[in-house]
Amino acid sequence: MVGETSPPRILIIGNSKMSCSLALCMAGSSHVTLFTREVGTNENQLQLLEEEMLANGWRSPESLTVTDQWPDDIAIDLVYIAGEFGPDQTGEYIENIESRFGENTIITLETMGRSISKFQARGKRPERILGLNWCEPVHTTYFMEIIANHDTERKIAEQLLTWGKDYWKKDPYLIDGDLGVRDRMFGALLREALFLSKEGYSSPADIDRACRNDAGSYLPFAGNFRYMDLMGTYLYGQVMEKLNGELSVDNSSANLLQEMVSANQNGMSTLKGFYDYDETSVKNMDRKMREWSYEVRKLMKKYNTPEKNHMGSY
Repeated sequence: MVGETSPPRILIIGNSKMSCSLALCMAGSSHVTLFTREVGTNENQLQLLEEEMLANGWRSPESLTVTDQWPDDIAIDLVYIAGEFGPDQTGEYIENIESRFGENTIITLETMGRSISKFQARGKRPERILGLNWCEPVHTTYFMEIIANHDTERKIAEQLLTWGKDYWKKDPYLIDGDLGVRDRMFGALLREALFLSKEGYSSPADIDRACRNDAGSYLPFAGNFRYMDLMGTYLYGQVMEKLNGELSVDNSSANLLQEMVSANQNGMSTLKGFYDYDETSVKNMDRKMREWSYEVRKLMKKYNTPEKNHMGSY
């Protein structure tokens, strides 16, 4: 399949909302099978998302199957393993996929800050195992991050770039290494935010205001480096000279999140995280997030035209 231009036949393994959103995104041009242990729940989520797509003038996906059985009777070109699974279970899926499907099948997985080399070690064909990260809701966002290292067959990474641009309408980029850029950037921001909250500099609500009302107003338009060029790099040189010594290097940030998980404070799914929720507020926030994603996509398409130049120039 590598080097061909026809849409790939895809298997998605996952139970989450992101898996449903990814399935809808890819099913617009490819035959997609969603392998899930939560068939009923995911079918309901898919129906909700599809209704919203039609209401926004998008066409319905062409070919999408939801099943809790391995699809042994069809050929698969590309497999995606969602990040909700732990390392051991992901490794078992890799072994199972290699035993069930042809040697040309490409295996991708959501890295979640994990090194792809550890997963390549679980496979017989490490050159065909890559990292592939998305942003939820996948079908309305342009984000697509491909992670390939020295063991990866280069043509496969290039094929994923082509599929992302031509079939899934993404603005993809390729990372040569073991870890993605998105996870590292977000990790740095999260560590600083947790540090500021823990040390009493600011509340979670005010930190959210700072992010939302400042960076949130320009990042979909410019990105960090373009924005520094726009504002003047000399200004940010002065800021970083003063701040570098003050930024957090605390390695215990994850402990707070682990404590929250242990206390069943998993965010909106448990009605408690950094904020408190009820079922009505969760439904409203979930709906507003999806509506927001359609509106932001329109703005990005208007000012950045990613389908035409993949955000490379303005």
